[in-house]
Amino acid sequence: LMVASSLGISHVAKTIDSDDSTAQVRYHWTQVSDTMVQSSIRTLLHLYGSLENLPANGTETSDDGRFLLTFSQGEAASFQATQHWLVVVTCPVKSFMELSWKQQTWAAARSSEVHDELQKSLASQEVLTIWTCAGFAFLGVVIMACIGLAVTQPLKKISLDMLSLAKLEFLPDRHDRHDRHDRHLTGSMRRSIVNRRNSISFISLAGISRLMSNLVGNKSMGSDSERSEDSSEDSSDSQNSDSDDQELDLESSGRCWNHAIPREVVNMRESFLYMVTGLKSFARYMDPEIMRILVKSRRQAQLGMGKAQVTVFFSDIANFTTIAESLEPETFMSMLSEYLDEMSKIIMAKRGVVGEFIGDAIMAWWNVPIDLGQEHTAMALDAALCQQLRLQELRDVWEAKSLPEVRVRMGLVRGTVLAGNIGSSQRMKYGLVGDSVNLASRLEGLCKYYGVSVIIEQEAAFAPAVQNRFHLRVLDLVTVKGRTHATELYQLLAEKGDLPDEFDAEEDLQYFIGGFAEIHRLYRSKNFGACAEALKQYRRQFPQDTPSKMLLRRVETLLNEGLPADWDAVHRLTEK
Repeated sequence: LMVASSLGISHVAKTIDSDDSTAQVRYHWTQVSDTMVQSSIRTLLHLYGSLENLPANGTETSDDGRFLLTFSQGEAASFQATQHWLVVVTCPVKSFMELSWKQQTWAAARSSEVHDELQKSLASQEVLTIWTCAGFAFLGVVIMACIGLAVTQPLKKISLDMLSLAKLEFLPDRHDRHDRHDRHLTGSMRRSIVNRRNSISFISLAGISRLMSNLVGNKSMGSDSERSEDSSEDSSDSQNSDSDDQELDLESSGRCWNHAIPREVVNMRESFLYMVTGLKSFARYMDPEIMRILVKSRRQAQLGMGKAQVTVFFSDIANFTTIAESLEPETFMSMLSEYLDEMSKIIMAKRGVVGEFIGDAIMAWWNVPIDLGQEHTAMALDAALCQQLRLQELRDVWEAKSLPEVRVRMGLVRGTVLAGNIGSSQRMKYGLVGDSVNLASRLEGLCKYYGVSVIIEQEAAFAPAVQNRFHLRVLDLVTVKGRTHATELYQLLAEKGDLPDEFDAEEDLQYFIGGFAEIHRLYRSKNFGACAEALKQYRRQFPQDTPSKMLLRRVETLLNEGLPADWDAVHRLTEK
C-alpha cells in the first residue's frame, strides 16, 4: 500500500543510505504519523472489513468526523485498473467549512438587507392602512348620521305617543275636546311639543351651542330670557297643580348636559317618569299585589271570575257616627286616616289583600290572587290580633290627645268564593262574590250583639294550624238573617302563649274557654238545670261576659216556660 501526501515525500517515506547510495523507503500506512492517513484507512477497514471489498468508488466521512475521504479503484482503461491501485483522497472537513462560513456570512448580510426593505414596506403599508381606516370610519360616521336622521322622525312620533299615553290624553272628551286639551296643556309642554316638531336633527345645533356656553361659563341674554319665561310659566303651572309635592324632577342630571341629550331621549324619559308616577298613584287605589299581577300579565283586564278558597275579613269601628259627630272634620279625618293606614299596613304585612275601604270599614282577604297555601286562615287571624294590639297602642296615643276611645269589631270566614274582575266593560274592579263574603260582614256585626272584638266561624276555627296557634271560645250556634244553615261561632281571644289583659292567670283563661264549652254541651243536650247552675257559677267569675248572660236568659226562659216541641239548640237571628 503506497501512501502519498501533499506535504512531500518525507512525510510518507524515509531515506536510507547504503553503499554510497541513497534510497527512499515508503512507510506502511500504520507507520505514517499523519492522523489523516490513519483515520481514512481505518475508517474504510471498519466499514468494509478489507480494502478488497471496497466498491469501485465512493465517499465517506472518517469515524472521528474530522476528515472527508473519496476513493476509487478499477476504473476501466485507467492506470488504476492496470496496476490494481486504490486511490484515496482525504481532506480535512474544515477546508469545506470555510466555504460554508462564507455562504453563511453572505446569507446574514442578505437577510439584514431584506429585513430593512420589509420594514420600510411595512411602514408604508401601515400609513396606508391608517388612512384607509380613517376613510372607512368617516364613511361610517356619515352612514350612522344618515341612519340617525332616518330613525329620529319615527322616534319622535313614538315619544310623543308615549307622552300622550302616560298623561292619559287619549281619553275622549264629551264636550269641546280640542279646547279642553289646550286648557290643560301647560306652557312648558306646548313649547316642548313645538320644539319636537321643529327639530330636524338628533342633537340640535341650539343644544350644542347652549352646552358650549354653559361649559365656558357664558350665558346669552336670549337663553336668560327664555329661562326666565320658562320659570314664570312653570310657577304659574305649579299654582294650578293639585299638589306641588307631586311634581316630577325631570332635570335629574346636570343642567349643561341636559341640552346635549337628544330631545327624543328626554321625551321618553319624561314619559316614563309620568308613567311611573301614574302607576304609583294607581297602585294606591288597589292592592299592590293585584297591580303587580295585572302589569305582569301583559294583557288587558277583562271581566271574569273563578272559584277560590279564601279567608274573608271585615272590620268596622264601633260607634263610628258618634265619634265623627264629636270631632272637628280635620281632626276626625286625621284620626281615621291614621287608623286605616296602620291597619292596612298590618294586613299587607301578613300577606293579605286590602280590597276596599267602605267609610271606616275595611274588607280584606287572603289566598287570592296569590296562593298562600292551606294556612292562609292562620295568617288572617294573626293579622286580626295584631290589628287589635296596634289599636290598643293608638288608643293610648289618642287618649293623651283627649280623643274618643276607638273600638273595632272584626269578622272572619273561611270559604269558597268567586274571585276576579267584576263590574262593566268600561269600569271594573278586582273583588270577591259569594256567601262567605256576606257571612263575614254579618259576623263583624254580631260582635256588637255578643260584646266581643273578633268572631270567626267553624270552618275558620278548624282550619290548618288554627287550633294549635290560637285560643278560641265557643260563642253560639246561630242562623244569621238571610241564611238557613246553622253557623257555629267562635271568639278569637289570643295567640297561644299570650295571656290577654283581662285574665290574671292561665287557669282563668282555660276556664273561660273550657267552662263555656261545657256549658254549651249541657245546653245542647237539653240538661237545662245543670246548665243554669254552671252558668251562674261562670258568671260569678266573669260577670261582664255578654254571651254567658244571653245564654243564661235563654235557659231560664226554657225552665220557666217549658221546652217547645220543635226546639233545637240553634239561635235564630232576625236582625243583621
